[in-house]
Amino acid sequence: MARTVLHTIVEDIGGEVLAGGTAALCPGPGHSPVDRSMSLKLGDNNEIIVNSFSSRTDWMQCRRWLEDLGYLKPFSRRSSPTRPAVAKTVSSQRIYDPSKIDYARSLWNKAVPAAGSLVARYHVFRGLSVADANSNSVRFLEHCDTMPYGTRFGRPKTLPAMVCRIDNPDGALCGVHLTFLNARTGDRMRTGKQRLILGRMMGGAIRMDAPGRRLLVAEGYETARAASHRFNLPAWSLLSSKNFFEWIPPAGVDELTIAGDPGEEGKAAADALAETCWQHGVRPIIEIPDNDRDWAAQNTSCG
Repeated sequence: MARTVLHTIVEDIGGEVLAGGTAALCPGPGHSPVDRSMSLKLGDNNEIIVNSFSSRTDWMQCRRWLEDLGYLKPFSRRSSPTRPAVAKTVSSQRIYDPSKIDYARSLWNKAVPAAGSLVARYHVFRGLSVADANSNSVRFLEHCDTMPYGTRFGRPKTLPAMVCRIDNPDGALCGVHLTFLNARTGDRMRTGKQRLILGRMMGGAIRMDAPGRRLLVAEGYETARAASHRFNLPAWSLLSSKNFFEWIPPAGVDELTIAGDPGEEGKAAADALAETCWQHGVRPIIEIPDNDRDWAAQNTSCG
Protein backbone atom coordinates (compact mmCIF):
# COMPACT_ATOMS: atom_id res chain seq x y z
CA MET A 1 0.00 0.00 0.00
CA ALA A 2 1.49 3.32 -1.07
CA ARG A 3 1.76 5.82 1.73
CA THR A 4 -0.37 8.97 1.42
CA VAL A 5 -1.01 12.05 3.53
CA LEU A 6 -4.03 10.26 5.01
CA HIS A 7 -1.68 7.78 6.71
CA THR A 8 0.06 10.70 8.42
CA ILE A 9 -3.25 12.25 9.52
CA VAL A 10 -4.48 8.94 10.97
CA GLU A 11 -1.21 8.44 12.84
CA ASP A 12 -1.67 11.90 14.33
CA ILE A 13 -5.37 12.02 15.26
CA GLY A 14 -6.41 8.35 15.10
CA GLY A 15 -8.78 6.48 12.81
CA GLU A 16 -8.52 4.00 9.96
CA VAL A 17 -7.00 4.25 6.49
CA LEU A 18 -9.18 2.70 3.77
CA ALA A 19 -9.16 2.00 0.03
CA GLY A 20 -5.40 1.72 -0.33
CA GLY A 21 -4.71 5.05 1.32
CA THR A 22 -7.24 7.07 -0.70
CA ALA A 23 -9.81 7.35 2.12
CA ALA A 24 -9.91 7.47 5.90
CA LEU A 25 -12.38 7.55 8.78
CA CYS A 26 -11.22 9.60 11.78
CA PRO A 27 -12.55 11.13 14.99
CA GLY A 28 -13.86 14.63 14.45
CA PRO A 29 -12.66 17.60 16.51
CA GLY A 30 -13.72 17.28 20.14
CA HIS A 31 -14.83 13.66 19.69
CA SER A 32 -13.52 10.58 21.47
CA PRO A 33 -10.66 8.52 19.95
CA VAL A 34 -13.09 5.74 18.98
CA ASP A 35 -15.34 8.13 17.04
CA ARG A 36 -15.35 7.85 13.24
CA SER A 37 -17.53 10.83 12.31
CA MET A 38 -15.05 12.54 9.95
CA SER A 39 -14.51 11.14 6.45
CA LEU A 40 -11.47 12.05 4.35
CA LYS A 41 -10.99 11.21 0.67
CA LEU A 42 -8.25 12.02 -1.81
CA GLY A 43 -9.63 13.70 -4.92
CA ASP A 44 -7.96 15.26 -7.94
CA ASN A 45 -4.35 16.33 -7.41
CA ASN A 46 -4.45 14.69 -3.96
CA GLU A 47 -7.02 17.26 -2.82
CA ILE A 48 -8.42 16.20 0.56
CA ILE A 49 -12.23 16.15 0.54
CA VAL A 50 -13.65 16.49 4.05
CA ASN A 51 -17.08 15.27 5.15
CA SER A 52 -18.69 14.95 8.58
CA PHE A 53 -21.36 12.52 9.77
CA SER A 54 -21.84 14.37 13.07
CA SER A 55 -24.50 16.97 13.74
CA ARG A 56 -22.22 18.50 16.40
CA THR A 57 -19.32 19.26 14.05
CA ASP A 58 -19.96 20.03 10.39
CA TRP A 59 -17.48 19.52 7.56
CA MET A 60 -16.23 23.11 7.76
CA GLN A 61 -15.33 22.74 11.44
CA CYS A 62 -13.50 19.51 10.60
CA ARG A 63 -11.66 21.23 7.78
CA ARG A 64 -10.61 24.16 9.97
CA TRP A 65 -9.27 21.71 12.53
CA LEU A 66 -7.13 20.05 9.85
CA GLU A 67 -6.00 23.52 8.76
CA ASP A 68 -4.91 24.26 12.35
CA LEU A 69 -2.98 20.99 12.40
CA GLY A 70 -1.20 22.02 9.20
CA TYR A 71 -2.66 19.39 6.86
CA LEU A 72 -4.75 21.77 4.73
CA LYS A 73 -4.34 25.27 3.38
CA PRO A 74 -6.81 27.90 4.65
CA PHE A 75 -10.23 27.45 3.08
CA SER A 76 -11.23 29.45 0.02
CA ARG A 77 -13.58 28.86 -2.88
CA ARG A 78 -10.64 27.80 -4.98
CA SER A 79 -9.66 25.12 -2.48
CA SER A 80 -13.21 23.99 -1.68
CA PRO A 81 -14.40 20.51 -2.73
CA THR A 82 -15.21 20.78 -6.43
CA ARG A 83 -18.07 18.96 -8.08
CA PRO A 84 -15.74 16.82 -10.23
CA ALA A 85 -13.72 15.90 -7.14
CA VAL A 86 -16.82 14.87 -5.21
CA ALA A 87 -18.29 13.01 -8.18
CA LYS A 88 -15.04 11.10 -8.73
CA THR A 89 -15.52 9.31 -5.41
CA VAL A 90 -18.88 7.93 -6.56
CA SER A 91 -17.36 5.29 -8.85
CA SER A 92 -15.65 3.56 -5.93
CA GLN A 93 -19.08 3.06 -4.31
CA ARG A 94 -20.48 1.04 -7.21
CA ILE A 95 -18.71 -2.22 -6.39
CA TYR A 96 -20.58 -4.13 -3.70
CA ASP A 97 -20.86 -7.61 -2.20
CA PRO A 98 -24.32 -9.22 -2.72
CA SER A 99 -23.88 -11.18 0.52
CA LYS A 100 -23.93 -7.88 2.41
CA ILE A 101 -27.36 -7.13 0.95
CA ASP A 102 -28.51 -10.54 2.17
CA TYR A 103 -27.22 -9.70 5.64
CA ALA A 104 -28.96 -6.32 5.55
CA ARG A 105 -32.20 -8.08 4.57
CA SER A 106 -31.85 -10.49 7.50
CA LEU A 107 -31.55 -7.57 9.94
CA TRP A 108 -34.61 -5.90 8.44
CA ASN A 109 -36.59 -9.12 8.75
CA LYS A 110 -35.59 -9.51 12.42
CA ALA A 111 -36.51 -5.92 13.28
CA VAL A 112 -40.00 -5.02 14.52
CA PRO A 113 -42.29 -2.02 13.90
CA ALA A 114 -40.85 1.06 15.58
CA ALA A 115 -44.06 2.51 17.05
CA GLY A 116 -43.81 2.68 20.85
CA SER A 117 -40.14 1.64 20.89
CA LEU A 118 -36.89 3.46 21.65
CA VAL A 119 -37.03 4.68 18.05
CA ALA A 120 -40.08 6.80 18.87
CA ARG A 121 -38.20 8.29 21.82
CA TYR A 122 -35.22 9.00 19.56
CA HIS A 123 -37.48 10.98 17.25
CA VAL A 124 -38.45 13.17 20.21
CA PHE A 125 -34.76 13.79 20.96
CA ARG A 126 -34.30 14.97 17.38
CA GLY A 127 -37.25 17.36 17.52
CA LEU A 128 -39.33 15.16 15.21
CA SER A 129 -42.84 13.76 15.55
CA VAL A 130 -43.42 10.45 17.33
CA ALA A 131 -45.72 9.61 14.42
CA ASP A 132 -42.69 9.66 12.10
CA ALA A 133 -41.57 6.40 13.70
CA ASN A 134 -44.66 4.71 12.21
CA SER A 135 -43.17 4.84 8.71
CA ASN A 136 -42.97 1.51 6.88
CA SER A 137 -39.31 2.28 6.19
CA VAL A 138 -38.34 2.41 9.90
CA ARG A 139 -38.06 -0.50 12.35
CA PHE A 140 -36.50 -1.28 15.73
CA LEU A 141 -33.95 -3.99 16.57
CA GLU A 142 -33.30 -4.48 20.27
CA HIS A 143 -30.01 -6.37 19.92
CA CYS A 144 -27.97 -5.34 16.88
CA ASP A 145 -24.28 -6.16 16.34
CA THR A 146 -22.18 -3.01 16.22
CA MET A 147 -19.60 -4.89 14.12
CA PRO A 148 -21.79 -7.10 11.90
CA TYR A 149 -18.92 -8.46 9.80
CA GLY A 150 -16.99 -9.68 12.83
CA THR A 151 -14.02 -8.53 14.86
CA ARG A 152 -10.63 -9.87 15.84
CA PHE A 153 -11.28 -8.95 19.46
CA GLY A 154 -13.97 -11.37 20.58
CA ARG A 155 -17.72 -11.15 20.34
CA PRO A 156 -18.96 -7.75 19.11
CA LYS A 157 -21.14 -5.59 21.30
CA THR A 158 -24.87 -5.39 20.64
CA LEU A 159 -26.99 -2.26 21.02
CA PRO A 160 -30.57 -1.23 20.28
CA ALA A 161 -30.82 0.28 16.80
CA MET A 162 -33.14 2.20 14.54
CA VAL A 163 -33.15 0.26 11.28
CA CYS A 164 -34.05 2.22 8.14
CA ARG A 165 -34.72 0.32 4.93
CA ILE A 166 -32.83 1.40 1.79
CA ASP A 167 -34.62 0.59 -1.47
CA ASN A 168 -33.12 0.52 -4.96
CA PRO A 169 -34.87 2.29 -7.89
CA ASP A 170 -37.08 -0.78 -8.42
CA GLY A 171 -38.30 -0.69 -4.82
CA ALA A 172 -36.37 -3.76 -3.67
CA LEU A 173 -34.37 -3.72 -0.45
CA CYS A 174 -30.69 -3.11 -1.16
CA GLY A 175 -29.42 -2.14 2.30
CA VAL A 176 -30.18 -0.79 5.75
CA HIS A 177 -29.06 2.28 7.68
CA LEU A 178 -28.48 1.68 11.40
CA THR A 179 -28.54 4.32 14.13
CA PHE A 180 -27.40 2.84 17.44
CA LEU A 181 -29.41 4.00 20.46
CA ASN A 182 -28.77 4.40 24.17
CA ALA A 183 -30.91 1.70 25.81
CA ARG A 184 -31.59 3.91 28.83
CA THR A 185 -32.41 7.26 27.23
CA GLY A 186 -33.37 6.48 23.63
CA ASP A 187 -30.95 9.10 22.29
CA ARG A 188 -28.35 7.98 19.77
CA MET A 189 -25.03 6.70 21.06
CA ARG A 190 -22.48 9.46 21.58
CA THR A 191 -19.40 7.22 21.82
CA GLY A 192 -18.21 4.18 19.90
CA LYS A 193 -20.18 3.01 16.89
CA GLN A 194 -23.00 5.46 16.18
CA ARG A 195 -24.25 4.79 12.64
CA LEU A 196 -23.69 2.15 9.99
CA ILE A 197 -24.83 1.44 6.43
CA LEU A 198 -25.01 -2.21 5.38
CA GLY A 199 -25.55 -3.37 1.80
CA ARG A 200 -25.72 -0.99 -1.14
CA MET A 201 -26.51 2.70 -0.82
CA MET A 202 -25.69 4.31 -4.19
CA GLY A 203 -28.78 4.90 -6.31
CA GLY A 204 -31.03 3.94 -3.40
CA ALA A 205 -33.00 5.86 -0.79
CA ILE A 206 -34.86 5.56 2.49
CA ARG A 207 -38.43 6.01 1.30
CA MET A 208 -40.10 7.44 4.39
CA ASP A 209 -43.22 8.60 2.52
CA ALA A 210 -45.09 7.65 -0.62
CA PRO A 211 -44.21 10.24 -3.28
CA GLY A 212 -46.81 12.26 -5.10
CA ARG A 213 -46.15 14.61 -7.99
CA ARG A 214 -43.91 16.49 -5.55
CA LEU A 215 -41.13 14.96 -3.45
CA LEU A 216 -38.39 16.23 -1.13
CA VAL A 217 -34.97 14.62 -0.75
CA ALA A 218 -32.17 15.33 1.72
CA GLU A 219 -28.98 13.65 2.80
CA GLY A 220 -29.62 12.22 6.29
CA TYR A 221 -32.78 10.58 7.60
CA GLU A 222 -33.26 13.19 10.33
CA THR A 223 -32.56 16.03 7.90
CA ALA A 224 -35.12 14.71 5.43
CA ARG A 225 -37.72 14.32 8.18
CA ALA A 226 -37.15 17.84 9.51
CA ALA A 227 -37.27 19.36 6.03
CA SER A 228 -40.40 17.35 5.25
CA HIS A 229 -42.22 19.04 8.13
CA ARG A 230 -40.85 22.47 7.26
CA PHE A 231 -41.95 22.31 3.61
CA ASN A 232 -44.96 20.00 4.10
CA LEU A 233 -43.76 17.49 1.51
CA PRO A 234 -43.26 13.72 1.38
CA ALA A 235 -39.58 12.93 1.84
CA TRP A 236 -36.85 10.44 1.04
CA SER A 237 -33.32 10.29 2.46
CA LEU A 238 -30.43 9.78 0.02
CA LEU A 239 -28.00 9.08 2.91
CA SER A 240 -24.90 10.74 1.44
CA SER A 241 -23.97 13.73 -0.68
CA LYS A 242 -22.20 11.27 -3.01
CA ASN A 243 -25.56 9.67 -3.78
CA PHE A 244 -26.85 12.99 -5.14
CA PHE A 245 -24.63 12.33 -8.17
CA GLU A 246 -26.18 8.92 -8.92
CA TRP A 247 -29.79 8.93 -7.71
CA ILE A 248 -32.57 9.56 -10.26
CA PRO A 249 -36.05 10.90 -9.34
CA PRO A 250 -38.76 8.21 -9.56
CA ALA A 251 -41.38 8.14 -12.28
CA GLY A 252 -44.43 10.27 -11.53
CA VAL A 253 -42.54 13.02 -9.72
CA ASP A 254 -42.81 16.38 -11.51
CA GLU A 255 -41.14 18.60 -8.90
CA LEU A 256 -38.25 17.71 -6.59
CA THR A 257 -37.29 19.86 -3.61
CA ILE A 258 -33.62 19.30 -2.78
CA ALA A 259 -33.05 20.10 0.90
CA GLY A 260 -29.31 20.51 0.63
CA ASP A 261 -26.75 20.73 3.41
CA PRO A 262 -24.87 24.00 3.97
CA GLY A 263 -21.26 24.12 2.80
CA GLU A 264 -19.59 23.80 -0.56
CA GLU A 265 -19.90 20.01 -0.79
CA GLY A 266 -23.61 20.10 0.01
CA LYS A 267 -24.24 22.85 -2.52
CA ALA A 268 -22.24 21.05 -5.22
CA ALA A 269 -24.24 17.88 -4.63
CA ALA A 270 -27.55 19.78 -4.78
CA ASP A 271 -26.54 21.46 -8.05
CA ALA A 272 -25.60 18.10 -9.57
CA LEU A 273 -28.95 16.55 -8.63
CA ALA A 274 -30.76 19.59 -10.02
CA GLU A 275 -29.06 18.99 -13.38
CA THR A 276 -30.20 15.35 -13.27
CA CYS A 277 -33.75 16.56 -12.62
CA TRP A 278 -33.77 18.80 -15.70
CA GLN A 279 -32.46 15.91 -17.80
CA HIS A 280 -35.42 13.76 -16.68
CA GLY A 281 -38.11 16.40 -17.05
CA VAL A 282 -38.40 17.12 -13.33
CA ARG A 283 -38.43 20.69 -11.99
CA PRO A 284 -35.85 21.09 -9.18
CA ILE A 285 -36.12 23.48 -6.25
CA ILE A 286 -33.02 23.83 -4.09
CA GLU A 287 -33.50 24.80 -0.44
CA ILE A 288 -30.37 25.33 1.68
CA PRO A 289 -30.35 26.85 5.21
CA ASP A 290 -29.10 30.43 5.50
CA ASN A 291 -26.79 29.49 8.39
CA ASP A 292 -24.25 26.68 8.75
CA ARG A 293 -26.69 24.21 10.36
CA ASP A 294 -28.58 21.59 8.36
CA TRP A 295 -32.37 21.26 8.44
CA ALA A 296 -32.25 18.68 11.25
CA ALA A 297 -30.12 20.98 13.41
CA GLN A 298 -32.71 23.74 12.98
CA ASN A 299 -35.12 21.47 14.89
CA THR A 300 -33.02 20.61 17.93
CA SER A 301 -29.92 21.55 19.82
CA CYS A 302 -29.22 18.04 21.06
CA GLY A 303 -27.10 17.15 17.99
